[in-house]
Amino acid sequence: MTAEQLVDSLFALSGKDFDSEPLTMDPEDRQAAKDHSNLGVPQRAWQFTGLANERDRPALAKPRAQVVADVLTTFGWRESRAEPRSVRDHEANVLQPALLANGTMGGRITRLDDSSAFTELALQDQRLDELIRELFREILSREPAAPELARFRAALEPGYDTRRTGAPKQEFHSAITKAVSWANHLNPDATNVILAVEKEVNAGEPPTARLTADWRERMEDVLWALMLAPEFIYLP
Repeated sequence: MTAEQLVDSLFALSGKDFDSEPLTMDPEDRQAAKDHSNLGVPQRAWQFTGLANERDRPALAKPRAQVVADVLTTFGWRESRAEPRSVRDHEANVLQPALLANGTMGGRITRLDDSSAFTELALQDQRLDELIRELFREILSREPAAPELARFRAALEPGYDTRRTGAPKQEFHSAITKAVSWANHLNPDATNVILAVEKEVNAGEPPTARLTADWRERMEDVLWALMLAPEFIYLP
């Protein structure tokens, strides 16, 4: 898949949005329309643009958008388009699975928090084998082979019948109430605000309390393994 196809597919699977900042230097809309370059909040991967900060000002960074841009770049997306023609490197490299396996975006996709479609799937009243089959259909678009079904059954069967805790669903709200823009980025506290946002982004949303921790972590491992399967990335 292209970089955009891969990123869109991962977020579509998880049911989550990009949670990106607005791609504008003037969120307060103070500048005149002729001087205002506002690309809005991206809802699809193709709507992202370069986030390079040529003036080396950490206070103007966009940590939430950067998480997605890092994956796009690793899979061949050209963040900088100095020429009208875009030439991409489509060769596979070791950074691609490394970033998906260990990066912030991969953690967001596999985290069973209360905004995840996989959390809702895991809470459904169904046999374990059907849950595993549904995961394969959703992620790899095929049924699991018998050895795969047995392997994943062994991973998820302990505690499956008692996985649901009965806890209520909770919405996550950022604890950061301040915002940084071109108008206030020289404020001494601006960089600290951006660093706090970056820390929150790297930590991710808290895992759901509706599933027992031990079973949830094994379910996340299953999602991680399926997401990293080479057949997920390559189109037939």
